[in-house]
Amino acid sequence: MHCRAFAQILAIAIALPALTARGFSAEGAPAPDEKTTDPLSPELEEKLADFLKRAGEAKLKIWATRMQKEIERIAKVAPFGGDEAKALEATAEQASEACVGGWTAKLRDSYRGYLGSYDEEQVDQMLAQVDQIVQGDWFGNYVRPFDHPKWEDGLRRILGADKAANWKKVRTERDNTVRKESADVLKATVQTSRQQRETTLIARGAVIKSLLSLPKERGEKLDALATTIAEVGAGKFRERAEELLLAMDDPELQQVLKNKQYNVQEEPKYIEAQLAEWQQAVGDLLSEEERTRLKLVQETSAARRAAVMGKLMITLLDDRIALTASQRQRLEPIAERLVKGQKVLFDDASQQTYNRLNAQSFFTAGAMANEEEIKTILDPNQWKRWKDVCSPKGRVTTATVNRLAGGVVFARKVVPVTEAKPAPGPQEPEDVENALADYFHNAAASQRKQLQAANLLKAEDAARVANLGPQALARLETAARGTTEAMLAAWSANTDQSIRSQLKDATAENIKQRLAGIGTYSYQVNRSAGPVVAPIWDATVKSEMTEPQIVAWTKEMDSRSEYRGKTVAALIMSELDRKLFLAAGQWTKLEAIVTEKVKDYAPDIEGMFSSSFPYTWFLQSYTLFIPLAAVPEAELKAILSEGQWNSWTGGQEMEMTKNYWENVKSRHEQRTKKVNK
Repeated sequence: MHCRAFAQILAIAIALPALTARGFSAEGAPAPDEKTTDPLSPELEEKLADFLKRAGEAKLKIWATRMQKEIERIAKVAPFGGDEAKALEATAEQASEACVGGWTAKLRDSYRGYLGSYDEEQVDQMLAQVDQIVQGDWFGNYVRPFDHPKWEDGLRRILGADKAANWKKVRTERDNTVRKESADVLKATVQTSRQQRETTLIARGAVIKSLLSLPKERGEKLDALATTIAEVGAGKFRERAEELLLAMDDPELQQVLKNKQYNVQEEPKYIEAQLAEWQQAVGDLLSEEERTRLKLVQETSAARRAAVMGKLMITLLDDRIALTASQRQRLEPIAERLVKGQKVLFDDASQQTYNRLNAQSFFTAGAMANEEEIKTILDPNQWKRWKDVCSPKGRVTTATVNRLAGGVVFARKVVPVTEAKPAPGPQEPEDVENALADYFHNAAASQRKQLQAANLLKAEDAARVANLGPQALARLETAARGTTEAMLAAWSANTDQSIRSQLKDATAENIKQRLAGIGTYSYQVNRSAGPVVAPIWDATVKSEMTEPQIVAWTKEMDSRSEYRGKTVAALIMSELDRKLFLAAGQWTKLEAIVTEKVKDYAPDIEGMFSSSFPYTWFLQSYTLFIPLAAVPEAELKAILSEGQWNSWTGGQEMEMTKNYWENVKSRHEQRTKKVNK
């Protein structure tokens, strides 16, 4: 079972929408959550639907094996004949099909919010690894086949009341034994959860105490509230952790007991519920005047965030549209107004979890823009790009999810029986080379598409700034395409060497699976370098643009880069403000420092992670705060209050930032040495 403690949510390969294709029933399955229904292209929606179909089928196979073991155990306690065995197998299948929809709904609800952060390549990788992905049982609060009423009723009907009762007694004894043998392991897991919960809430309380200058007595009450709520939350967490423990198959369970380590992922909704309970308790403790002051601070923080989210929307669109400085300035109030409609961007509870800002949320906001208002700011090509990026046509709406799922309850559909395909023959050694060839071909096609889009955008940007005619633009676009091929040539040699080095021991039997497990970060081209790295581009720019035009365009690109850096710094400040409630003077002092650190270290941070859009480092909470590690501790403590400092150092962000900092620092030193030579 994969590990994630309180306040840190697993970044799984993909979130899942509604169950489709096979159409399993989901008794009691929750309705789709509209807040986390993200925009998807039709192609991506189709791939995800295929994944859902395969995930459900794979889970049924896992459960079929588990239920067969269950039947074998029953036979040792309450012997039965061949007819009863067949009846039990049929009942087990019915119970599994009745449960799989609920399981998929849980998977969808847990990971839905990450969908828009992945492109089609990551989904393809996920499709190839569906069997591995569905092995885990990461969450509780759903019915499993061996606990389903259909199975329990079937046992009584097929075996008789006495034998069914005897088996239930054996299972109960087994569960009690598991509870006893796992008590110490479970206690340690729950204790860790309780401590992390308490640390989080006490840190939030420290900010409130400092902000409102609460007297010592009420400050102690606030700490006591944090302890009490943490203990209650840990108790509920224990129930869910024990549920997962008891649901394990014996081999997995024995491994947990042997290793004496049991880590459980906390579900976001439980974290959100606890934070809501905390906020209510704090409100009850404060006076009306104090609540008013706190509310004013929260509103100020929210207003700051709206302005930052508007600028972030512009930055993300700028990457795809190439805006001018004047256009960005005119779009700012419009973007700020539009992002306010995206509640997920202002969800306070999310700051206590693994948080990934979804670029698609900003594009959804862009789709709500008034066409006539935007067209007065953008030129026709930019407006077309805006529509392409923000178009709602491919979006999965709640209505679409309900249609695919058959409503709140997944409607079971009749699936026609297809003729079984013959088993594949033995694979030959050349199959390894064939698989590699297909892999490189598909990877190259993807890289060409991404690079060419970025290079053509630069050609369009240059022509716009320099006011070039259509013929000059056409020649720049030709150079951009040629540059793409030149970059791909270098990429191809490096990628071939890199991938083959990872697959030296691959065989014809496992080559496809091994290739599917290679992340795209293994061969990503750093697109931030742009077409200027190729001589063909430089030569074409010099022939088509005058020196003043080149200077003007360079100035525009520098302005775009500066805007991006300041926006990233403001985003860091906004996320810090949500935790610490910064005063105006604190914001001003710290923003200047953070802006400088972002400027200095952003290239080094980007060098550590994939440069593709879905993985932009500043959209993820576990990398966003890395520039703060470059701020000397004494300098940061001089700006923050004691309560704010304790809250920052007591949170998960500082710990994750430290994990990356030494690598970033080393990269920065190496890069600056090269520049200074």
